[in-house]
Amino acid sequence: MNRFEGEANGPVVQAATIHGGVHIHGSGPARRPNGLPVRAGLFLNRRDELDAFDGMVAAYREERRSLAFAITGYGGVGKTALAVHWAHEASGKFRDGVVYADLGGSAETGPVPVGVVLAILLRQLGVERIPKSDEEKLAAYRARTADSELLVVLDDAATMAQVTAARPSSPRSMVLVTCRQKLTGFGYNEIESTRLDPLAEDVATDLVSRLVGDGLSPDDRHELTNLVAVCGGLPLALRIAAIQLRENPRGLVARLGAERDRLASLAVDEERLVDAVFDAGYLRLDEETARAYRLLALWDGPSFDVAAAAALLDRDPETAETLLRQLVRVYLLGVEDGRYGFHSLIRLHGRDRAEQAESVDDRRAAMGRMVRHFRDYWIARDKALSARPRACEDVYAEIPVVHEGDSAAALADLERERENLLAAVLVAKRWGFDDYAWHMGVASFPFYFQRGHYEDWISTHEVALEAAVGQDRALIQLHNQLGTAHFELDENVKALKQYQLSLDLAVKIGDPMGQQTNWEWLGFIWERREQYEKALHSSDMSRALVARWPANKQPRAFALYNMNSGRVLVEAGRLDEALPRLAEAKRFFLAGNDVVNVAKTDYSIGKAYGLLGRAAEAVELLEPALAVLTEQGSLAWQESLHESLAEAYRQLGRDEDADRHHAEKQRLNQELTQRRDAVRRLYG
Repeated sequence: MNRFEGEANGPVVQAATIHGGVHIHGSGPARRPNGLPVRAGLFLNRRDELDAFDGMVAAYREERRSLAFAITGYGGVGKTALAVHWAHEASGKFRDGVVYADLGGSAETGPVPVGVVLAILLRQLGVERIPKSDEEKLAAYRARTADSELLVVLDDAATMAQVTAARPSSPRSMVLVTCRQKLTGFGYNEIESTRLDPLAEDVATDLVSRLVGDGLSPDDRHELTNLVAVCGGLPLALRIAAIQLRENPRGLVARLGAERDRLASLAVDEERLVDAVFDAGYLRLDEETARAYRLLALWDGPSFDVAAAAALLDRDPETAETLLRQLVRVYLLGVEDGRYGFHSLIRLHGRDRAEQAESVDDRRAAMGRMVRHFRDYWIARDKALSARPRACEDVYAEIPVVHEGDSAAALADLERERENLLAAVLVAKRWGFDDYAWHMGVASFPFYFQRGHYEDWISTHEVALEAAVGQDRALIQLHNQLGTAHFELDENVKALKQYQLSLDLAVKIGDPMGQQTNWEWLGFIWERREQYEKALHSSDMSRALVARWPANKQPRAFALYNMNSGRVLVEAGRLDEALPRLAEAKRFFLAGNDVVNVAKTDYSIGKAYGLLGRAAEAVELLEPALAVLTEQGSLAWQESLHESLAEAYRQLGRDEDADRHHAEKQRLNQELTQRRDAVRRLYG
């Protein structure tokens, strides 16, 4: 029996007895091609992607389907390194070998023409006489790959035409593509794709440590963490930085830490390789998209939505979204859940290009539009949180409220944009938009007070106070609000200083509203010190000043007086005096659907009921109040409510519930202490 079994990499002859020599003629290659570049010497933490590629090969072969897969991502993120590394590992899975072509998607000379790509691949497949026309080359390539098990690696693709032409006609072959942009034909041509992300911090640190070796002192090695952070996990930047750190550790991190010098410092033999990687995408943008890239990169916030981008670019939302998508497509911008953001190094590249192409006036105007967008955003939601008097009522009157009657939704919006809101205050001051800066300082109080963002609170108010010089009513409000930040941090001396500055200025200009607010907060300090008579005296001084306010402002202020003084009376044990005031306050807040102040009032009423032995009634008030103030986010109020509920449940003999609330009270106390300590360390 004449039978062949197994796998062959060249021609096979089956015959009976052979006499004389055997000569085989043909154009097929004598050995399996492997046109891959040398793989990187050190390759870390892409095991998930490598395993996924192996799994896809197996799945597609089982289904007898042709597999085409693309790796996309930022320039310098390691797409080529990943593709080449896997192709070397997987070359044995492909009977007819591996061919490779650089398609020049980011080359200064432009993409490699389809005909040239086909010629490169045909030569690697052993074809010596390359047809002249592109049509003939394509026909020859398809014929050559018709029955192949071939891996084709197409690096840095620029067009769909390059990819489709180089795709083998055999279903047992595979095409692996890398590209810096999402080609629009991927879906139509059944090409799957994945985005390759920057390296995680621990992996990036490991990579740099291994590349640097043992030549660094302990102090130099301590700088690795900072170096990794400024490189943003991009392998290209990390490798260049590692080389420089090994050769000249002193001063590298400092140079990289200075934003203006960072990209220039990531150079090899004076060639700015990282800069060039980003230029490859930027230089191919049309002018409108390039302008959007430059101006958006000026923004300091971590991310932005379409509305914010439209404001900054001075374009309608539809146009802005089109520009954003174009930048995402070429990986100069990232997007996640409808929010857009820059990689840190790409942002610096965009800023460099903005300084080259945009005038100072144009850059300032763009920042002014963005700052105004966030000022209006903040005020619109602050109006849903509080009806308190503001130092810029004329500005508030022009901006419609958002989420009226729904403080939880307003707080959620502000929380989502929290970093942008702080950035807006800082950018406003830096670019000379002082009014916007202090407007946002005024608007910030309910949000920071209810959510306890002390660091942002203090930073915002320090900037706003500097911006509000000469604006007495604004200064009165801002000093008071900064004093409250220190009050919340248990820094009573600092709080008193700010309250006194605010009170003195209010007296100087004859502002009864400003005077009232400071007397109110001075009362809170005396309450904390358990000096209840002084606290009640301060409340009475506050109430007397409210009587001098405009009539339309008085009812809410009187309700707050009743709520606050009623709480002090409960603490002082004067329950008969406290409960009528609290009931009156609650009626007012219920009529206005002010659920937060209803909850705060119910806390005091519930505590009074607990002291009177009416524990069941206390629980009926305290549990709903806890739900409201938990949603609102105030940790201090939650702590107090859990403490009162623990006491009430203990009276009812429900020890399990009492223990649960006590444990939560302890946890919140610890969290508050940690937050306060962190801010105290930061601000001394």
